[in-house]
Amino acid sequence: MLFSAENSSWKANDLNIYVSISNTSCLVDFLVTARFMCHSLHYSNPYGNSSISTIATFCCDAIKVDMIELCTHIPLSPIFEFHLMIVMNYFSADAIFSTYPSLTY
Repeated sequence: MLFSAENSSWKANDLNIYVSISNTSCLVDFLVTARFMCHSLHYSNPYGNSSISTIATFCCDAIKVDMIELCTHIPLSPIFEFHLMIVMNYFSADAIFSTYPSLTY
């Protein structure tokens, strides 16, 4: 099920962004340019799966972004390692995808 991002009053304030190891520096540069500051950096993986390398938390005002850096070059790989509904939701530049919207929201 897809929801249009243009027709929603939903505001992002706590995001998890999964990024491949080859694109980490681009995302960090973007966040720093947007006035985000890194508040924590964890090199150990709290989830126990092998595809996550680093978790960094960036904050700006009331917005928190967790950048999850992967050991792989495929940013969708962790989706298949989690069995929670919340991980089965994602958004792109023009839409929000939810596998099970009634169970998630």
